[in-house]
Amino acid sequence: MKRLIAVTLAALLLCGCADSSSLTSGEKFESALEEYTEETNPYAFLPDGVRMDDEEHVREIQPDGEGYITFDKLGVKMPYAGKTYIYERSPWDEQVINLCCSAAMFITNDFFPKVNDYVMISYYTDIDPEIISYQRAKEIYPKEMLDILAPDEASYLSNVKKELNELQGFIAAHEIMYDYDYFDLPKDAVFDETSHEDFNIDTKLSQKLNFVGISYVSRSKKAIAPETSHTELAAETVELENGYYAIKLTYEQKRYGIDCEKEVYWTYHRGGTRIHRIEFSHDKRSENRIFNAADVLSSIELTDPTIIAEGGADQNYFGNPMQK
Repeated sequence: MKRLIAVTLAALLLCGCADSSSLTSGEKFESALEEYTEETNPYAFLPDGVRMDDEEHVREIQPDGEGYITFDKLGVKMPYAGKTYIYERSPWDEQVINLCCSAAMFITNDFFPKVNDYVMISYYTDIDPEIISYQRAKEIYPKEMLDILAPDEASYLSNVKKELNELQGFIAAHEIMYDYDYFDLPKDAVFDETSHEDFNIDTKLSQKLNFVGISYVSRSKKAIAPETSHTELAAETVELENGYYAIKLTYEQKRYGIDCEKEVYWTYHRGGTRIHRIEFSHDKRSENRIFNAADVLSSIELTDPTIIAEGGADQNYFGNPMQK
């Protein structure tokens, strides 16, 4: 890991700074990092590869006449809360992909990215949680079995909440993917597969899952970004004001030396089969939070994304390459 960081920092230093002959190596690094995050990539704190000035993969969407932002492909409808962008980078069209972000909505404001508060909404990252609806359960489970597991919809919802609770550790563990860079890696960087030891969290999938399932991708070339780390995550299952269930994660992340507070909700809407990831990121340099999680979560309407019926989440969103 130390070798990987050193290689990346060397690349940053090659970008050049002001006269550095009298600076220590640490001061040179700080200068190079500051130049990189302020001039070369002011969006470095976002998931790697995401830039709001990327005209190929990012577009801004406008509210409708009633002041709502609606994007059915992600299954999101909400009152306009700030500049809203859609980021889409198809894994089938790219040689390199970012596992933790290939399709998402970003909500920002006029101060962004100088103040890096934002809301990010997606329904899959490197993990793809999926729910068996109660109607589907009645079709696929023997009646005798369902009478024991969930004889009515209320007990079904109670079971879904319990199973989401069982997934807390697994979903929390995968937040480590946001520490990594995926694009423009040094040629001699060390590539590895994230292991359970890296997570420092119990990642075993529960055997008590009857209605909630999850698939994931773990293999990708990636490198820890310089001056990047995060604190230990706190996870809990909560019920929101609108009746949605959510796995709530809180932690602090430093990415490229920029400190953020993270509040993440993997959110299940009743009757749905997909879980949305809603991230609130707050710049620690600012006293006031621009986006209040409680206000946004109480106003958002989630539906299942308008996707094809079968296949992985990336295939559902971008289409099946075998059918192109």
